[in-house]
Amino acid sequence: MTEEYLSLDGVGESPLPDYPGRIVFPHIMTLPMHKRWQAFVNNRPTADADSPRVGIVFTGVAADAASRIAFSYEDVELALLFGKLDVTGPDGKKLTVKTSDDLPLPVAAWIARCYREWENAQLFFRWNVGADMAAPDSAA
Repeated sequence: MTEEYLSLDGVGESPLPDYPGRIVFPHIMTLPMHKRWQAFVNNRPTADADSPRVGIVFTGVAADAASRIAFSYEDVELALLFGKLDVTGPDGKKLTVKTSDDLPLPVAAWIARCYREWENAQLFFRWNVGADMAAPDSAA
């Protein structure tokens, strides 16, 4: 069973005790949002050995596979593009984030997972809508 990070209304509550807050994604990905998403995907730089696309964090005391969470740096950027982040740091001050580089690593991994869940739901919805629009074979 996969862990769910978002409620049905697109809200992810932080599971991080040092960083309380939430990220809120729009309920529906609009066409202009989809165009921004497509432009981001199309304009990704080519793979560079010095610029990894995947990060790994450990959630437990033991650094084993069971406590390992992989996340995409691109998902962090997209989460900041489409989501509204409202998180407080350990000092009680709201995090001010201009780029993903401003985020603490645990927050980056968490919002990347939230984003991935939101994106999958949005694109799956679009694919299902497209499939329903096709005429059945018997109509030909």
